[in-house]
Amino acid sequence: MAVLHRLAAILAGLAGLLFALVPVLHPPNSTAGALAPAWIPVHLAWLASYVLMLFALPTLFVAANRPLLVSPASTAPTAPTASSDVSDSSVLSALSASTALTAPSPLALTGFLLALTGTALSIPIASYDTYIIPTLAAYAPPLIDLMNRTVGDPGITALHATYYLAIATFSLGFILLGFALRRASGVPRWGGPLMAVGAPLFWIGVGFRGPGARESYVTMAGAILFGVGLAAVGQGIARKPVLSSES
Repeated sequence: MAVLHRLAAILAGLAGLLFALVPVLHPPNSTAGALAPAWIPVHLAWLASYVLMLFALPTLFVAANRPLLVSPASTAPTAPTASSDVSDSSVLSALSASTALTAPSPLALTGFLLALTGTALSIPIASYDTYIIPTLAAYAPPLIDLMNRTVGDPGITALHATYYLAIATFSLGFILLGFALRRASGVPRWGGPLMAVGAPLFWIGVGFRGPGARESYVTMAGAILFGVGLAAVGQGIARKPVLSSES
């Protein structure tokens, strides 16, 4: 189990690095930018970061509850011997550990569920930007602006609803989960807050969809803050797995 937690933590670090690099290498949000050679590789990296986050999020959730989780090897009551009995403190520790496993932090749980939803909803958005936008830019450029402005079409309405729901759940989820990670053992205390600030800041910048003006710097700042925070949290978990190898 510890190996899986460490692997998921490594994936979290990789997801953070990819997420931070995307806006730095991103071409302008224009028809010419969508036809640039870098467009598809950059968006594939963006898409990959979301997929990696899905695998990493359960470990981040467990890490956010790490102060409550104690290795069974250290909490299991020892059998009475002629020289010693089971102390009250060991019994209380065992009871606390078993209770903690069934009572996760409400802040961490809510953040995890929202972040998981937002990450999953972000995958079709990243897929659309990766595969559809370059094709439209090459063969039907007016459709890009038309799809952004059209109101009433069921398909486009569903796409816009997914987009705004992803923004809301991703941002709020990582705000809550980020602050829950402040108290996680072995995780840098600044890692979670960077995620909490960077996630909404990134989507605020993306929402403007500018060709390279002020909103691009907002997007870049948000992605770097979020990515660095996620990578730092992943590194901390990888160096100190949530569950000991003895379990």
